[in-house]
Amino acid sequence: MSYRREARVSENTWILVADRSKAMIFEAIWPDMEYYRKIHEFENPTGFARSEDTIRDRPGRLAGAGMMRSIGEPPTNYRHRSAQEMALAIIEHLEQGRTNHQFGRLIVIAPALLLGVLRDRMPTPLSKTVVLTLRKHLVDVRIRELMEQVNDGLAMNRDQVLVS
Repeated sequence: MSYRREARVSENTWILVADRSKAMIFEAIWPDMEYYRKIHEFENPTGFARSEDTIRDRPGRLAGAGMMRSIGEPPTNYRHRSAQEMALAIIEHLEQGRTNHQFGRLIVIAPALLLGVLRDRMPTPLSKTVVLTLRKHLVDVRIRELMEQVNDGLAMNRDQVLVS
């Protein structure tokens, strides 16, 4: 006879709303999702800046074989770089919250670029807590509109959302 103990999932749900320059984490109680409380806010100063403002100088050129010359370092897309910086900061905070059992479910709302980076970089245990992702830019909306968007998303994905 084996006694297998099921892990108890926290009733707290974290709602991450982010873009490349700003992110906020709200907390709500599952499954009602009625009252949101902001628990953390991030800012990425490089996400606000334009790429022209952050490039200081052109990279040097390296002499190659024969007459060919190449640029010293490959160009990096500024938007991708700032999204990766923001995603790493967010993931570090989310992973800390997950390991401390501060939440049991996670809802992620972000524009396509940041959402893709978050999905690629998110560790498997953290990604298993995600019950809903919305590919939208909602960082600057009022909390009431945010709640409506989340509730609509949960209603549309009712079959895929884990209810426990």
